[in-house]
Amino acid sequence: MKDFIRIHWQTKLQLSSVFGRLVAALPAFQWRQGDSDMQGAYISGTNPGGAQIKLWFAEQPVDVTVSFRAANISESEASALVDQLVVELLPSMGEIVRVGGLD
Repeated sequence: MKDFIRIHWQTKLQLSSVFGRLVAALPAFQWRQGDSDMQGAYISGTNPGGAQIKLWFAEQPVDVTVSFRAANISESEASALVDQLVVELLPSMGEIVRVGGLD
């Protein structure tokens, strides 16, 4: 697995609903939401090991990125996090269109 995963994901949920579900499903992450002048509304989270998840809502599909570049976690922890996102969490809130960076 690469140190940067990009997922294109479609959802009909509002940002606030997605935020609440992420907080509940991944409580170890420090989550925040905001609005960027260039890329629109977003949700961003970082776990204690330094893994980062960002969701950009400016366009559909939503651009979801997972970065392990600054992370201090094992390969198995990184793989488990990606599996949780790709297999469980994101599909429960919408449809995954494409995943890149897993090979």
